[in-house]
Amino acid sequence: MRRGARAGAVGLGSAALIAALAHSQRWIHDDGFINLRIVQNVVAGHGPVFNVGERVEAGTSPLWLGLLSIVHGLGAPLEWGAVVAGITCMALAVALLALPSSLASARTRAPLGYSVPVGFLVFASVRPVWEYASSGLETSLSCLWIAASSTALVAVLRRSEPSRGARTATAFLFGLGPLVRPDYAMYSALFLTLLAWHGRRRGARASLGYFVVALALPAAVQVLRMGYFGTFAPNTALAKEAFRLNFGQGRCYLNNFLGTYRLGIPLVSAAWLGIRHVRAIRKRCPAAALALTAPPVAATLHAAYVVAIGGDYMHARLLLPDLLAFLVPAALVALPRRLSLRDPRPAVAVGIVLLWAPTSTLGFHVRTENQCGIGDEHGWYVREAQRKNPVLVHEYASHPFYKDREPATSGEALQKVVGGDHPRPLVPFEGTPKDRALLAGAIGIVGLSLPSTVHVIDRHGLAEPVAARFRLERRGRPGHEKELSPPWVVARYAAPDPSDESDVLAARRALSCGALAELVTSVTAPLTAARFAENLTRALSRHTLRFSGNPFVAAAELCDGTSPRLDLHGGPGGAHHLWMCAEGQSPTGLRARFDEHHTAFVSIALACSQGSVGRTFGEKKHFDVELECPRGTTVQGFYGHADTWVHELGLLCGNGTTAMKVTRAGASIGTPFESTCTHGEALGLAARVGDLVDAMGTACLPARPPRSSR
Repeated sequence: MRRGARAGAVGLGSAALIAALAHSQRWIHDDGFINLRIVQNVVAGHGPVFNVGERVEAGTSPLWLGLLSIVHGLGAPLEWGAVVAGITCMALAVALLALPSSLASARTRAPLGYSVPVGFLVFASVRPVWEYASSGLETSLSCLWIAASSTALVAVLRRSEPSRGARTATAFLFGLGPLVRPDYAMYSALFLTLLAWHGRRRGARASLGYFVVALALPAAVQVLRMGYFGTFAPNTALAKEAFRLNFGQGRCYLNNFLGTYRLGIPLVSAAWLGIRHVRAIRKRCPAAALALTAPPVAATLHAAYVVAIGGDYMHARLLLPDLLAFLVPAALVALPRRLSLRDPRPAVAVGIVLLWAPTSTLGFHVRTENQCGIGDEHGWYVREAQRKNPVLVHEYASHPFYKDREPATSGEALQKVVGGDHPRPLVPFEGTPKDRALLAGAIGIVGLSLPSTVHVIDRHGLAEPVAARFRLERRGRPGHEKELSPPWVVARYAAPDPSDESDVLAARRALSCGALAELVTSVTAPLTAARFAENLTRALSRHTLRFSGNPFVAAAELCDGTSPRLDLHGGPGGAHHLWMCAEGQSPTGLRARFDEHHTAFVSIALACSQGSVGRTFGEKKHFDVELECPRGTTVQGFYGHADTWVHELGLLCGNGTTAMKVTRAGASIGTPFESTCTHGEALGLAARVGDLVDAMGTACLPARPPRSSR
């Protein structure tokens, strides 16, 4: 059997097997349902948006969304269309996997011998490959694009004079990388560079032409993105901070993948076989050998980027396409019919893979419990849905994400914001048929199960432009590090109410100021030619916009150009909190709860004039400590004792010029402290709180000038 026929047979067999394995694990991830709600809106004529009336790019892959929109627009059922498209893309990717190696070998005279699909065996023996093929995510399309690009690169570079049409089509294919995923520009850049290098004898103009052909469509899409969405990158990249380093989390992500499937030894074996294969090809066709080397080099660079930014919360997903690219040179390894005892290394390397593959397939599984916030998404979804293969959205009825829709399904939710502390009257959405808004932590299943008249507010910012631009204060589970707190939800989506607390008022003020007000307008105002042009020119500045997720700090930053001066005392742990009294009020005391067992405080709140008490930081139970300044005085600062936790609290009270210690509670354990603001500054309560109050002190802001009366 000739090499081409042999590669074709291996490809078809591999494709059939991977399709069967993927079908056996069929499901759709919550992020896949986000894609499907966007597709639903596209086909309905609302545009590529998650929420009608708000232009936010909640999808990562424009090409995947376009493919699903075509499939659904032609009449395919939404969920099953995504599953079939995903499995088909993965099957095609695997079918193409052996072609680059076969094409590169066609110029050599090496005897055929036995062909072993080492690359396929390694790739298909990693269980997440089967699982993410049907997940509704772009993983399968990513693998297909890499396999097709690798094949095209070898096919062009192995010929000294490829046709103009082949070169142009190849350049266009390479240019699709950023549309598959923005970070695949790394693959595109390397592939295009090699294509231009190969055509260097035709002159600089021809080489430049490859880049023009490749970049034409991505550049057009980027202009549309900037003008339509008003930002430089998808909102998901902003929410996940895809441009910030997080090596520690990334190393854990890599170890979670490689360690689970004991991939170290089989990958080293495959790499050695690939290098040996490339060396054999280089003797007769150096350009083809170089082309065969490009995919694993690009895969290594991209995997390093994934590790550098902290990976993902989904086990293995972002590294699966890189795994496929890394295996391209070893996709089809030839062994002589008679194995030589002089050099048994090829047989040993292949034997290692043959022994490892069934062991990985049958015996290696990701842990049920999360590791570094990285989860077995497929296993968890299947268990919670109580179905082996949940595909349709209603098949997730037992899943907790599906149950999150319940507040929005009753008649009482009409014209309300629900899913938060308590329902609030909804601010009408101009020009859209919205009749309610729902706050949810996972928006895919919820979003597709509800009609487009429900505005689904994303707590973590994937589809919410304000939360996506919160400044990342501390690292956590990837993709879940930012949170839209209730004050922001009420301020943005609910009608004003006299009972609104001061953090709601601060959030509403921040939303009305400067860059944040312009951001909200850019995604909600009607899309006129003038709006498109304004979005286009401001997209980069809105891409870099960041502000605090605390409403008080955000209002100070965005409206006053300043930020609170914090003076905290205690330990380093706990989540950061800050509270200021409403305009026209002054701090008059503290409310707290003391734990006798730990001799430390478990909760704390700031009391303000007119009898109001701010939000409680910590344990939400009744207070057993009430500290109050004497009548006619206000809080000028705090004092007490603290070490790892806060053990004692007291008030410094005065009338603006002098302050005195008037009352305290707790135990005098640890280091004594005093925390005050200077005269003329507005005083607030700052704290870090976990199970206990770790630290507390003052937050000081320059006093705002009084409003002018007319």
